[in-house]
This record gives sequence, C-alpha cells and structure tokens, in this order.
Amino acid sequence: MKKRFLLCSFAMAAALVLAATTAGAAEWRFPVGPTYVSGFSDVQDLFEDNLRYRGYVVESSAGVPVGLSFHPYYQWDSGLGMGVGFGPAMVIAADSSTESYSLTIVPLSFDVRYAFNITGSVSPYVRGGATYLVASGDFKDSVQPGLFAALGLEFLRQKKISVGFEVGYDSAVVKMERLRDSAVESIKPIGFNAGIYVIF
Repeated sequence: MKKRFLLCSFAMAAALVLAATTAGAAEWRFPVGPTYVSGFSDVQDLFEDNLRYRGYVVESSAGVPVGLSFHPYYQWDSGLGMGVGFGPAMVIAADSSTESYSLTIVPLSFDVRYAFNITGSVSPYVRGGATYLVASGDFKDSVQPGLFAALGLEFLRQKKISVGFEVGYDSAVVKMERLRDSAVESIKPIGFNAGIYVIF
C-alpha cells in the first residue's frame, strides 16, 4: 500500500507540472467547514470496548463524528485543480478517577480535481487522491494510507465567498489494538463522508 501511495503521489505531481504548462489564469481557493465521517463510530466503539476490558465502567466517551476540514486548492481556468487537505480531526477522550485515555486522528490528503462550468454560478466538480492518517494515543497500532474519491457542488462561485457541498469515500485505515482477544483490528475512520464548506 505504501508503494501505491507513493506512485499515486508521483502521478499527481506529474499532473500538476503538465497542468501548469498548459493552463493560463489560475487562483487559490480555500474551502473550510464541518465534515461528517461514518467510520468514526467504529473507532469509538472499539476504544470503549478496550476500556471495558480493562475493567472500567464506560457510560460514554466524548467523541463526535463531525470535525472541521480545510482543503485549499489551486484552480486553473481549464477546470483542472490540485490541492491538499487537513481534517476532519477526530478526537476521543475518556477519564476515570485515576487515569485518562485519548486517541487523535488527523487525515492529511493530496488531490486532483476537475470543476465543470467554472464561469457559472453553480459548478459541479469531482476530485480524487490519497490520504494519510496522523494518529496518536491509546490503542493505536499503525496506519495505512488510502485513496479517496468525492463529488461536490459549489454555489455562488463568482462571488468572493461561495458555499459548497461534498460527498465522498475514503479508504485510509487505522489499525487498533483489540484487547479482548489480543488482536489488531483495521478500521476506516473516515469511510463515507459528507461536508458543507464556505469557500474563500
């Protein structure tokens, strides 16, 4: 998977060089907003199961399947674009009278996109790329890079501030210890995702 991730990153970098030599006017765009991730509940369930295995009574751990995402990208007038992504950050925290447990996962991504009707007020787009998870904390074993694809729609594109909606799927994996049977479980903490963005 690491080899595939590197090959994908190289292909995207090559596409950037090609686009830079063939496209004219361009601009930076800065989407930011909340994103829902379907896989976070699986991470939280295993986290809580591990605490129960250690003898804790778990009423609930603090964890929300929605986080803030920031996906700046460079858009050429051809419709082609390329960018990076940060988030949504996922954090789980649980406290007892004697100990504290936590897990943090921050997705970092790189993508190529294509936008249709970029001179209009409504612009659909597609994007795809690779994701790496920066993960730390209790019960984390390792991470595995993944690929993602997304479809989106941007409104009020010709305004200084526009809005957008996006749905997608991400295959990046975090491997977590499963204490009850001394195993390691692979979970896709992002999986299906949906976000609403304000674009500057």
